[in-house]
Formats: sequence, structure tokens, C-alpha cells
Amino acid sequence: MRGSMFVPLVAAVALVGCDSGGGADKDGDGKLSHSEVAAETAANLPDPGLYKISVEIEQLTYPGMPEAMTDQMKKSMSANMAVEECLTEADRADAVKQMAQPGTEDCSYSKYDLSGGKIDAAMSCKMPDGGTIAYTMKGTLGSKGVEMVMEGGQQGGDPSAGMQMRMRMKSQRVGDCPA
Repeated sequence: MRGSMFVPLVAAVALVGCDSGGGADKDGDGKLSHSEVAAETAANLPDPGLYKISVEIEQLTYPGMPEAMTDQMKKSMSANMAVEECLTEADRADAVKQMAQPGTEDCSYSKYDLSGGKIDAAMSCKMPDGGTIAYTMKGTLGSKGVEMVMEGGQQGGDPSAGMQMRMRMKSQRVGDCPA
């Protein structure tokens, strides 16, 4: 997906793990397979078109960094994350393919539910430095857009361990893609 702002909005939803019940675990075996996650995602992707996408960093804490500096970083990061991007049928197919065959086995979902126009997911990834990154994703999705809050951070590992962030992501279909 060109520009890759759809990565956190569309593909913020993908990999393999254990399910806490409902959602993508259609066979009820307590595990989320790549194909179950891909099927859940395919059934809930936004329609093709031109989208206005924004990401706002609502909270950011970074161990050892002065509050004024984290506030400035939060403002700067949010200011650079507002774009318009075209989502094509090919992009949609690619997103589902990526979810069916993720690039890493070091991430897993403990929850993945896109039913009823809602997003309710939790994932964690093991980092090469021994730490972990864990995030929850909650919000709404529909054929014309997505709005969700991702919250979490890094524990253990490198010096950024303890970093926590909450961001609000929105996408709204604003028309057809330019010719």
C-alpha cells in the first residue's frame, strides 16, 4: 500500500496466536491461524477509494525523557501523520495476503475480533533484544473508514524499555481515487 498509512489502519489487524474467545477463531480450537485472521480481515476491509487518514499521539511516556521533550515529540509526530491516500482493490488483496502469510512468527494475538463493526484486538511481539512490545487496539470500522485507539508499549530489552504510547487513528473515505 503506497504511503503505508493504511498499514496501521488496515493491517493493524494480523498474525498468529491464541484467542480468548470469539472473533477470528472460527473453528473454536482456541488458536488463531493465519487463514482465520486473513478471513476475518477480508470480511472487514474498507471499500476502495481515497481516504483522509490521521494519527494523533494522545499520550507518550519515555523513561528518562523530560516531560517537555515528550510533549514536543508527541506534537511533532502527530503533525506529520495526516495524509490522503488511495486504497485500491489490489491494496486490499495485498493486505489480506500479508495477514495470511505474516513476515514474522515472533508476534501473536491474544484477541482478534472485528465483528459487529468493532475492533477489539491485543497483540504482542518478541523483540530481538529480549524485550516485548504489546498493544491493544479498540475502535470501530466500516466500509467508509476506521477509527481506533492503539495503546501499549515496550517492556524489557533496550534502553527504550518502558516506553508507552496511546494513539488515535482515523481514516475516512472522501471520494474515488484520482484517475
